[in-house]
Amino acid sequence: MRWMWMGWILWAMVGTGLAGATDTRILWQERGDRGRPVFLYFSSEKCPACRRMEATTLSRGGVVSTLNADFCSVQPRGKRRGELARKYGVFGYPASVFLEPGGEKILTLPGYQSPAVFAVYLEYIRSRAYEEQSVWEYYASEFE
Repeated sequence: MRWMWMGWILWAMVGTGLAGATDTRILWQERGDRGRPVFLYFSSEKCPACRRMEATTLSRGGVVSTLNADFCSVQPRGKRRGELARKYGVFGYPASVFLEPGGEKILTLPGYQSPAVFAVYLEYIRSRAYEEQSVWEYYASEFE
């Protein structure tokens, strides 16, 4: 596993050197982040929407501080990206997948998300509101 800075977010870059990484629990257990929800970010170098998401949303101070404080952020690369994309139903880029600490999927956000919208989803996951209401009910209540 190697580390790389993207904006201000520290991502775990997963390559072919991590055996058994199709079980994503390995990814964050090795980092000691048990108990925190996992943010998987899927992107492609040739994807304009991905570059926009990284330049705006994923470099915004409030988003970055929430991700760093309350989530284990992982950006799969190489062979593992395809395996994890299939496992979690990612069909295009960018895609943001949020998982329980044990690996169960909470939510998938396909496509570009503005910083304000993404922050609402982060709070939905961080506060564990998904245990009480659907994402749509939560989202609607935030903008009433």
